[in-house]
Parts: sequence; structure tokens; C-alpha cells
Amino acid sequence: MKRLWLLLLYKVPPEPTSHRVYVWRKLKRLGAVLLHDTVWCLPITGWTREQFQWLSVEIKEFGGSVMVFESELILPGQDETLIQQFLTEVNIGYTEILKESEMVVARLGLNFIWRNGCKPYSTYLAHV
Repeated sequence: MKRLWLLLLYKVPPEPTSHRVYVWRKLKRLGAVLLHDTVWCLPITGWTREQFQWLSVEIKEFGGSVMVFESELILPGQDETLIQQFLTEVNIGYTEILKESEMVVARLGLNFIWRNGCKPYSTYLAHV
């Protein structure tokens, strides 16, 4: 089954740098994958289309230029490769969350609970 993808290509003036950082952070929060320089990709849904439209307005307000495309990959296996990129990004994010959670649990002295799942954390954290 062929999938459709949204591509966002943009350019933001170099100054102030906060605008470029804002756009980059927003794209990361949306879960977009960077394909090349300033070409970002998301699977097409009503929500992702709306988010790219809103971001396009913001980029233009920053004095930048932006184009949003609907795209279909035509070579065999490309959809699967792109899906794997999304999954890799998600796994990296969850691994970071897990590491941070383990550090918090260790600081609170709840390693035994974390490892053995004796009681829900809320039971212990309510007393902290």
C-alpha cells in the first residue's frame, strides 16, 4: 500500500537565530523527520496537515519562505525505510525518557520498586 507524506521545505533568515531554533524545536515536537537540510517529513493526517499549515504561517511571519508538498515515494521499499526512520527517532526519545526516569527513581531510593514493580509509584511518591 502506497502512503502519502507531507514535506515541508523552508528558509528562515539567519537573524535572529531564535526563529530558526523555534522552527527546529517545533518540527521535533511534531515528530517530523529531517530528510535533508531543511526538508522535513510527516505522514499525512488531518492533524499533521494542520500543524504544517500553522508552522508555515509562523515561518512567513519570521520573514521566511516555506512550501508544503504532498508526496508519494515511488521506489520499492522507500516507504518502509522512511517508516523505520520515524521508529528510530521514537525509540531514541523513549530511551532518553527511560534513562531520566531511572535516574529519578535512583535519587528517590526506589530502585527496588522500579526493578520489581511491587507497588505503583503513586503509592510511594505520595509520601515524598
